[in-house]
This record gives sequence, structure tokens and C-alpha cells, in this order.
Amino acid sequence: RYERGTAGEPTQGAGAVAMLVGKAEERDALLQLSPISGAFASDVYDFWRPPYQSEALVKGKYSMNCYLEGLQGAYEDYCRQAGDEPTPDYLLYHVPFPAMARKAHRRMSDLRGISEDLYLEDLERRVEPALWANRKIGNVYSGSLYLALAGLCERKGAHLIGRRVALFSYGSGSCSEYFTGRFGEGIYRFHRHLYSVLEARTEVDVHQYELLHDASLKMERNHSFQPALPHQGQAFTFLGIRDHERCYRQNFAEDAVALSNARPTVLHHTRPFQRA
Repeated sequence: RYERGTAGEPTQGAGAVAMLVGKAEERDALLQLSPISGAFASDVYDFWRPPYQSEALVKGKYSMNCYLEGLQGAYEDYCRQAGDEPTPDYLLYHVPFPAMARKAHRRMSDLRGISEDLYLEDLERRVEPALWANRKIGNVYSGSLYLALAGLCERKGAHLIGRRVALFSYGSGSCSEYFTGRFGEGIYRFHRHLYSVLEARTEVDVHQYELLHDASLKMERNHSFQPALPHQGQAFTFLGIRDHERCYRQNFAEDAVALSNARPTVLHHTRPFQRA
């Protein structure tokens, strides 16, 4: 995360994406992935968090250049393996902020020989339909590409069947991957509810946000374990850290009140710190 009060703070969001990956007939899958992918890696310090502090460090313009270098390298590696392929109907990018996806598409347009006159039209047709959810949520880091995928599925629905999509994933440090897929009839089983979930959020003012931000920092310290934290409708509640282990409680709607007052059973824990 970015430190409070920095230029990067407003870009941050919170979210997670879960996917089931396995074997299926192309016709039945929501998205059938190509066996080919292009990869690129570079040893750079563009965005990272040193072990001695809780906030990340970033070199903004340098990090954007590293992203674009990773995009070009991964795309060119893919092309060396795949040869000539039809132009994908949609392109999805890693989205730390929506303008970065536009910069990425500008670079891709240069690589594919798309003229300046056609760039904006191509952007609106093949990239913009996926970015609406990222604009509403902000940066969810590694999940941002797949949030764009969910946004595209929600907006286009069955129109996507048989369409090809290219996906670009990037992680600072840096590693990147370019791969493609084709949408199948599994899109009929896609539950289109993302928009309604986002509309149900509760708006808070800056003061409330800062209080929530500070409280979350305290919960990430050892001995922050609070067994009686109230149930707020979610499936699991993070109760803090006890003996360097993250502790959670599973919530059941029919017994929410009793659970909020009972000593919880720790259902899952991870060790956030390891000794060398």
C-alpha cells in the first residue's frame, strides 16, 4: 500500500478475484486459454516494500516505463512463438490506474502499426468496455487484470461467445506475461452482479476513511487479536494477529449475534513473519 497523503494513495482500492482453472471443452468454458504465453522479466526497483517499513516505495515515471518495457517484451515473446494470429477482439491490461491501460494500448498500437488517427477508436472498441469496474474500485494490484475480465463479462455477456481476448499481467520487480483466450458458452453461467455489488457500497468521508485506515494498521501488529469483534455480514472476520499468526472467524447468518459474543475457533491462520 501507499503511505497516507502520497500521490499514489488515491489510486488504491480493495478487492479480490477468485477463479476456477481446469480442463473443459472450449464450448463449455467461460474462457479457453491458449497454450502459448509470452513472458518477460527484469531486475528493477520500480515499486517495492522494504522489510523494515509497512508502506511501499515507488518511482512513478520509472515504474510506468518498466511496465511498458514488460508489455513490449512479453508481447514480442508471444509473437515469436505464435506467429501470425488474428487480431484479438479485446485487450485487457494490468490496471494500477485506468490511464495506465491507455498508455499500454498506445504502446501496443505502435507495435502493431495502428495509426494515431485510429488509436482512440480502437481503444474505445477493444479496451474501454473492460475498465468501468477498475474505475469504480481502484487498484487491486494482481487482481486488477481479472477485475477487468469480470467487468468485460458483465458488460458484454453472451456477445463475447467465440470472441478472442488478449490479456497482459504485470508485477513490479518485474515480471510480465502476455497470453490469449477465446470465450465459450460458459459465459451463460456467469452471474452478472458486479455492478449491483458496487452500487451497494457505503460512502464514507475523509475523516471516517482515515479512522478506518489507522484502525487497520493497528490490526496488523502482533497481539492485536480481538476475539469479540462484531459480525458485520461478511463470511469471515479477521480478528487480528496472535503469536504472529493471522486469526479468522467464520460467520453464520443464522447465529451472527451469538458468534459476535463467543470465543471464536481459529479456522485459518498464516504466519506473516518468518525467520531466516
